[in-house]
Amino acid sequence: EWYGNAFEYIRSLSRLMIPIYFDLIISGSYDLLIEHSCKLLSQFIYNSSKFVRSLGQTSIELISFVRNARLPLLSSNIVKSDLIEEKDEETLEIIQLIPSLAGGFPYLSYIKNARYNSRDAVWWWLCSISIYTKLVPNGYNILNDKVSRLYPNDYKRGFGYNLDSCMKDEGFIIEISIDQKTGFVYGGNRWNCGTWMDKMGSSEKAMNKGHPATPRDGSAIELVALCRTTISWIIQMNKQNYFPYDSIKISSDSSGKTKLFFTDWLNRIDENFEKEFWIDQSNLSEYVNRKQIYKDTINSTLKWTDFQLRPNFIIASVIAPEMFNKTHIWLALKQVETILLGKYGIKTLDPSDYNYVGDYNYDDDSYDYKCAHGFNYHNGPEWLWLTGYYIRAKLYWSKKNKIIQIYMIIQ
Repeated sequence: EWYGNAFEYIRSLSRLMIPIYFDLIISGSYDLLIEHSCKLLSQFIYNSSKFVRSLGQTSIELISFVRNARLPLLSSNIVKSDLIEEKDEETLEIIQLIPSLAGGFPYLSYIKNARYNSRDAVWWWLCSISIYTKLVPNGYNILNDKVSRLYPNDYKRGFGYNLDSCMKDEGFIIEISIDQKTGFVYGGNRWNCGTWMDKMGSSEKAMNKGHPATPRDGSAIELVALCRTTISWIIQMNKQNYFPYDSIKISSDSSGKTKLFFTDWLNRIDENFEKEFWIDQSNLSEYVNRKQIYKDTINSTLKWTDFQLRPNFIIASVIAPEMFNKTHIWLALKQVETILLGKYGIKTLDPSDYNYVGDYNYDDDSYDYKCAHGFNYHNGPEWLWLTGYYIRAKLYWSKKNKIIQIYMIIQ
């Protein structure tokens, strides 16, 4: 009624005045609605900066019932640990819904064909559950919930040319397991790109079709971190009697099945992480390009890709900081600030790397292997979301290293 009266009055004004008063009503209404929605969130968000309040708004803006929505691009990001306390019910629904979509964790969908070429989605999902149990009162009750799965025994339905016309046959046949010596989760092969850096070459002209730009097979550093934080959480849930298991059974060449306690698994990861991932000044490997950084992967097929400077260790240092030596990670973060930090985000690859191409153009139809059809998607272009993990890492590790000035500046 109020809007009806207001717009009726505006209609009586001169054409010169109508836009001004129309803007006053719309912008004023918008400001009031934003203010009201912030009041419905926590006091922390309401009393914080405009930036924090804007972030809080996304918890409202990005959630709704849409009956005919297609699975969005990069939908594996749905299960990343972006949880806040005020959205308990919505968060619970998302966590429960993800594995029931089609029996797994699809990250792309074209009409009826969902793609499950994501090794990291399930780890992000588990990480989200762990955060949910810590933030939400009685959140551990989620562990008793049953999840409906459409295809509990599904094996890559429709895999092959119809699902991914660019991937070679070898890319569909991958091994995923645990390195019993180090405790690191590993998987994939050089013809498959199963992490968030998932660009598959598609240009026949440039001869990159069927070649993953960033296979990241072996043990990817952020997956090791996600595994480690999940194990730590499971141990705590078991101690508090919210989770019934304290171990898993793994295959053994000599005795068939061997019991691996979660505590032993966690200790193996911690004992081997710095030893395997840190590149110190004395490293003489022929593949070393930068020193005083963390490797991106361990035991990749191509070997040299292990030693590339990429930003994934930043994510790992936030998710599972217990694995890191505080002196080493601070040196590595300095390298990020000097080499990878840009105007728009964090570079996805060291500019001194042979494969680095900073400008992304999907329509590139050249003969250039490194960038045709957007092959360089994760080989240089800056990504903004990584900056969030960079800031979180600087905050955490500046306190650990007692560098108070930096902590106060970031705060």
